[in-house]
Amino acid sequence: MTVGAAPARFAAQGFWSTGKTREFWRRVNGCDLSDASTTDLGDRNPEDQSTVTQITSRCPQARDVVLYRVNGGGHRMPGHFPDAHFPRVAAAILGPQNGDIDGADTILAFFQKFP
Repeated sequence: MTVGAAPARFAAQGFWSTGKTREFWRRVNGCDLSDASTTDLGDRNPEDQSTVTQITSRCPQARDVVLYRVNGGGHRMPGHFPDAHFPRVAAAILGPQNGDIDGADTILAFFQKFP
């Protein structure tokens, strides 16, 4: 295990990177391992110093794999409202919070597609 990494059930070396996690789900769901499309979403909040890119995969029906990559954002939940009681302290420690998408709404919309 590497220093600073937490144990994970499927990751012998600790938590996987975003790319490795995406590849895992692509393989599990029988997807093509190349990106199907990459879309830069609108910069709704230029003051947050970050943008969002949506990366979709070519997968069998109802086995979607989608990544929302926050470019230049901190390690925080994207949203339209502050994710911390002390936003300036959180920004200093974790980086800026992206305000272009709402993480909870995006997750809910994804899972609602699948009965």
